[in-house]
Amino acid sequence: MNDQSNDPIVTTQPGSVFSEPLIINGVDFTNLMTPAEVAKAMRVNTTTVARWAKAGKLDSVSTIGNRRRYSRAQVEALLRGEQA
Repeated sequence: MNDQSNDPIVTTQPGSVFSEPLIINGVDFTNLMTPAEVAKAMRVNTTTVARWAKAGKLDSVSTIGNRRRYSRAQVEALLRGEQA
């Protein structure tokens, strides 16, 4: 059973931009990335991205279809070596 049922749900397409900032628990989810996009940017496997999310190293939201999406701002901050 998946223990991610308390995650916020977002009803948007990956990479779309909301008219207003979408901040959840201090993380900017205005621009979203798919697991594959995050993996490509970080040069890791999508399994690693999922593992990071499960460990709390990377925040995510769930779409209505129960797909994971990640904050582009947080991923870019991690790539710059900043604490997200």
